[in-house]
Amino acid sequence: MSGIYAFTGSVPCRDIIIDGINRLCSKGKELCGTAVNTEEKISLFKIHGSPETLLEMAESINNEGCTGLAECANACRAKPSAITSVPCASEKLAVAVNGNVENFDELRRRLKVSFPVATDEDLLLALLSFAEGNGFLQKLKYTAELLTGAPSVVFITSEENAVYCRAGEYPLAVGIYENGCAVTSEMSALENGAKRYFILEKGESARITKERCAVYDEKLKRIKKPLLPVPEIKSFENDFGINEEIFCLPIAVKDTLSKLIKDNRLLLGSFAPSRRGVEKIERIIITGCGASYRAAMLGAYGIEQLCDIPCCAYPAGELRYSPAVFTKTTLLIAVSEKGENADAFSCIKRAEAFGAKTLAVTSAPYSFLSKESDYNVSPCSEISRADLSLRAFISGALTLNLTALYLGFSKEIISDIYFNVSLKMAEMLPGKISASIKPNSALNGLSERLKSSSKTVVAGLCADCALAAEAAEKLRSISGVNAISFNLAELENENSEYINSSDIIAFITSAELLEKALFRLRRLKALGADITIVTSTNLEEEISGFEKVVSFADSIPLFNWLSAVSCIYKAAANASLKEEESQDKTAV
Repeated sequence: MSGIYAFTGSVPCRDIIIDGINRLCSKGKELCGTAVNTEEKISLFKIHGSPETLLEMAESINNEGCTGLAECANACRAKPSAITSVPCASEKLAVAVNGNVENFDELRRRLKVSFPVATDEDLLLALLSFAEGNGFLQKLKYTAELLTGAPSVVFITSEENAVYCRAGEYPLAVGIYENGCAVTSEMSALENGAKRYFILEKGESARITKERCAVYDEKLKRIKKPLLPVPEIKSFENDFGINEEIFCLPIAVKDTLSKLIKDNRLLLGSFAPSRRGVEKIERIIITGCGASYRAAMLGAYGIEQLCDIPCCAYPAGELRYSPAVFTKTTLLIAVSEKGENADAFSCIKRAEAFGAKTLAVTSAPYSFLSKESDYNVSPCSEISRADLSLRAFISGALTLNLTALYLGFSKEIISDIYFNVSLKMAEMLPGKISASIKPNSALNGLSERLKSSSKTVVAGLCADCALAAEAAEKLRSISGVNAISFNLAELENENSEYINSSDIIAFITSAELLEKALFRLRRLKALGADITIVTSTNLEEEISGFEKVVSFADSIPLFNWLSAVSCIYKAAANASLKEEESQDKTAV
């Protein structure tokens, strides 16, 4: 998916569109560029790099025009290069696309153009250039009718200072500023000064100038859209080093809990169904992408354990295309820190089409995802735009565990005492995390092994398997360790030679799983595996036959995962720092 920000107004737009694209949730994008209408022609500047790189090269971009657009994306049809970079432009048009043109190959075969068509933007530029119709809105309508996949399209023209756009499956937001108007694919970009905004839904088009915004439905009939005030949007740039970020973990946990627990009461935003409403929920599906999906996997185990409601987790990219799984008694929970994930948004729309209830767990209550859902829970007061942020997994999983508590209490499956004790234990979590990441011999030993390991396998059973997936990802991203995750029940089926050549980190956070996990770990040890167990101090006393054990202070099973994964975060950070120190010494 692409990030798009376009602006037209009474002031030069270069700095505005670069600032806008830099605020989108697209820091990891491979391709980025701008197109500005200058002196009746389009001035194009594209790079193989991210919005941060574009920001550094701002002086190279023409700053004479007052209408322009910027786009960032990952290469999806070919390797990143100057040819596949975005946006795409001719002397008369510049086009940005958010979404996928599913009939790309078919349409490309029908085109006869002089330039290579390597991206969706290239295709839309060609189609718009030769489209039938009087005026650009007619051309846009004709072009959109040729496409399958319903992408959102934004373009500018050298003939006038205006932005044209049409919303596809994923909406577009139009922000009203003092000196002009902007169109963006993500509402997080409105934090740079918009006073009011409205949303373009699927099939709606708009012609936007500095004076007014004209909006049309699918048949190009003029319609009115309500203008809404832009809420206060808080976000922060993570400029911490790896070790500094680890010590911000307790702060992130405290921030999450302060939003969800007050005076020993659980506050889950707009999600407060009555006992009768909870009884109507016969199935829960949790979805997300990346760290949010790993949080969903962990949350699914907590909900089944405490609520006696069948619950499963699916990656949003799969769920949006899966056969019908929703009913009117289903609750879909979509987890996304920034609330701008297109796959999760599509899952929400699909669930609503079947009559299911939907809940968004996101730190952005103003996002497209939260606005589309029936209920919304915001676990954090700020949004992190950091690539290596630990908050997405932690805030999502904590929120889902507390939601499990609420549902179990509402169904009278768990007692008042257990509910209140759990909330008290949750408030103690920041201190538990601080204790678990303090240096000790076991943690330092794990860091040394990670530093020298050629291959690391992280494993666990049930909820610990979700921890393993998150830990493996952080080992790769923080310390560059070659790490993969496995379900412990499946690991013994792997080739024994593969097991022999790997260092295995196994999570055991629940007494119920202790004997089952140890049984499988002893079999792996007999095959020659080098195993490190991460567990609580209480469970450590019952473990025998394993020399390498990293323990943390015990909480309750519902929250032990947090201390366990914090140990891995800290070990990965230490391994990374030790590697940097050894490289510095070598250089000297």
